[in-house]
Amino acid sequence: MSDAYNAPGYWDFLAIRGFTLDNRFNYRREGLPVSAETVIPLDNKERIEILKGTSGIRAGTSAPGGLVNYVVKRPTQNDLRAATLEYTQGGGVLGAIDLGGRFGAGRCSATA
Repeated sequence: MSDAYNAPGYWDFLAIRGFTLDNRFNYRREGLPVSAETVIPLDNKERIEILKGTSGIRAGTSAPGGLVNYVVKRPTQNDLRAATLEYTQGGGVLGAIDLGGRFGAGRCSATA
């Protein structure tokens, strides 16, 4: 593979403890299987978990190195306001806004 196809957030392969992970079976999103044969954006991920050894085997089909679980960001109890603007070396520009918390005065209202 050459750098001509070098999309951000995409790995052609990932190795854990020297074992290459299978892009079809060793990736999870919130514990559910996903195919890593496509671009997986990392902007909305809270964390990336690496389940090694028997933890990975318990989740199903797994490489000896384990598997990767992507955990998506969740709404926050407190207000969160963050803005990011990046300029990459190749001339690209990335802008992101991260908003969290509950909206509205009542925040939870029920009507009968």
